[in-house]
Amino acid sequence: MSYPFSKVLDLPLIGLRANNIPSISIGKYATPIPRRKRAYVLFTEPVDTAHLNGSNNIADIENIRDHVREAINAGIEILKQRRARDEQRS
Repeated sequence: MSYPFSKVLDLPLIGLRANNIPSISIGKYATPIPRRKRAYVLFTEPVDTAHLNGSNNIADIENIRDHVREAINAGIEILKQRRARDEQRS
């Protein structure tokens, strides 16, 4: 993406490059102080890995990985539903 001021910012004297300019967001009271946002957190049962006994079997490791992925995705869906029902969400 090219910005109209990118040629000016690419001058070595300024020390900035057009592709590394930090975004400036306006927060609370038009200052950089971030606005408060609601956070949704879910704790689930831990994944049981005791049956592996330190095994390096690839199939077992992939099964655990897949189980964790499914648990994370299910948790994300639960949190999305809670957020959608939250009446105090800003």
